[in-house]
Amino acid sequence: MTKAELAEPFVAFLRTEGYVPTTDEDGDIRFKCEGWLYLVVFDEDDPQYFRLILPNFYSAEDDTSRREAIEAANKATAATKVAKLFLLDDGSASATVELFATPLEAVLPVFVRSLGAIKAAVRSFIETIEA
Repeated sequence: MTKAELAEPFVAFLRTEGYVPTTDEDGDIRFKCEGWLYLVVFDEDDPQYFRLILPNFYSAEDDTSRREAIEAANKATAATKVAKLFLLDDGSASATVELFATPLEAVLPVFVRSLGAIKAAVRSFIETIEA
């Protein structure tokens, strides 16, 4: 299946949930929720793989803030079901939920819960950073 074919049921679902999804040049979905830009990423080589991402929600500017962010990401990941937070080499933090499902549309009943897991993990991260 192509990314466009994989994305179709997710685009339809997001529209019924009141979001305004768009598909980028790579065939991945973009949508905003509470001011944040989320991505739904598909893999043509692994049509059972689903990834929901909140990219670049935080940026560590120096070594001290990077260490604090890594600790906050580890704490949030450990405390939150399914969600993972991580820092990239440039210091930006992202959050993700990754699942396998057959068929891929089986993710739809837990999509909103997956979005909630990312929000909970990010809240935990921010509370730790601000403490």
